[in-house]
Parts: sequence; C-alpha cells; structure tokens
Amino acid sequence: MDLIVTLQCKDQPGIVHAMTTSVLESRGNIIENQQFTDPTTLDFVMRTRFETESSLAEVEKILGAGLDRKSTRLNS
Repeated sequence: MDLIVTLQCKDQPGIVHAMTTSVLESRGNIIENQQFTDPTTLDFVMRTRFETESSLAEVEKILGAGLDRKSTRLNS
C-alpha cells in the first residue's frame, strides 16, 4: 500500500525522527519526503510518501502514537 502523510505543527526538535520512526515501526519504506519551516509563523510542514504491507488501521495507530500532539493527515 502506498500512503501519504502530511503533518503541520510548530517547529520543534524531534519531528522528523518521530515521523521516520513511526514509518519504520509500521514496516514502511519512505519513497519521498518534503519538509519546510515557515520563517514567519515557525510552522513546520512535512509530506511523507511511503509504502507498507501493514493495514491502514495499523499504520494509523502507529502514527497516532508516534506523532502525538501534532496535526497529521493520512491519505492512501
């Protein structure tokens, strides 16, 4: 399954680590990734596309736990 996760939150240390760890825990492989921080608002925005054999429900659970308190959206 090919999935896209978008994330937006205030910039802080550990965001990329949390995303990549969550993808790894869902037995995923990152295909592409874009990220930036808006210099005016200090909002961090990230889009990660990855493939996984895990179910959508399992991926949502893992991402929810790994990226708590951050605004994420998962698209399959």
